[in-house]
Amino acid sequence: MARVFISYSSKSKNKVQTLAQDLEMAGHQIWFDHKLTGGQAWWEQILEQIRQCDIFIFALTPDALDSYPCKLEYTYAHDLGKNVLPVLLTDGVSINLLPPELTTIQFVDYRGNDKQAAFRLVNALNGLPPARPLPDPLPESPPVPISYIGNLKDQIDSSASLSFEEQASLIFKLKEHLNDEDNREDALTLLRRLRRRDDLYAKIGEEIDALIKSAAAPAPPPPQPAREVPPSSPPPEHARQTVTVASRQRAVYASSEQNTAGQPWNTWVMVGLVVGTFIIPLVGLAAGVIALRSPATRNQGIGLLIWGGFMLLVYMSGAMADFLYYF
Repeated sequence: MARVFISYSSKSKNKVQTLAQDLEMAGHQIWFDHKLTGGQAWWEQILEQIRQCDIFIFALTPDALDSYPCKLEYTYAHDLGKNVLPVLLTDGVSINLLPPELTTIQFVDYRGNDKQAAFRLVNALNGLPPARPLPDPLPESPPVPISYIGNLKDQIDSSASLSFEEQASLIFKLKEHLNDEDNREDALTLLRRLRRRDDLYAKIGEEIDALIKSAAAPAPPPPQPAREVPPSSPPPEHARQTVTVASRQRAVYASSEQNTAGQPWNTWVMVGLVVGTFIIPLVGLAAGVIALRSPATRNQGIGLLIWGGFMLLVYMSGAMADFLYYF
């Protein structure tokens, strides 16, 4: 039975717990800091567990490679001469770009999280050489890592002037922590501190206000399941008859309106208007003006105007001739 220390990023805690369960089932004694809190005592206990372990497993994830505490842990394990075994948990890791401390031994692909992955892991552990004694003297212990968000606080509280690029970079980094439950409140606190700086640019201030407002907004309620609408009862007979009559009246009105405005006048209408204009010229003139309002009857209206005007001239000429005859 080997004593195994697991170094990991807190963002991969669920996968690491599964990994620890598989190792325990294989008979190994597992330790990882899932119950510790921050501070000097926390860091000293971690270093002590690294010194006592037989195998140092580094849970390979992009977040762990970017973690400063994880870097201190695997560097210290390497300086102590521990068997360092990288275990790949997620995609997004370039094996060719691993730091030297993690390339001394072949890594184990544990992404499948199945029986084959567990079998490869157990075989890799059994193939490691025996643990070597600790060097004398011990290498210098790494200092307590300052949290990443703590470094941002120092930059925000600095009295030195911050350029627009530096302020934008702080916004970008704090925005990432808003999605982290462990650092969400700290990120909001730092956003408010950054908002109070005297050298803050207006655009940066607007971005901070939007982030704080978005973070404070309540989560939208979950969608309610659609309720089944009961079938409506049919309307009474007299109501159906009323609706039918009204619909027919609207249809007749629309049809007559369409025939009046959208079609030329038929032959019998035109014959009646021409005869009426022959008797009374004003009939043709009035009908012509009306016909000009619609594109479909415009040509008929022009003809009626010409005919009405002609007949009006005829009547006026006759009247003038009679007037001259008598006087």
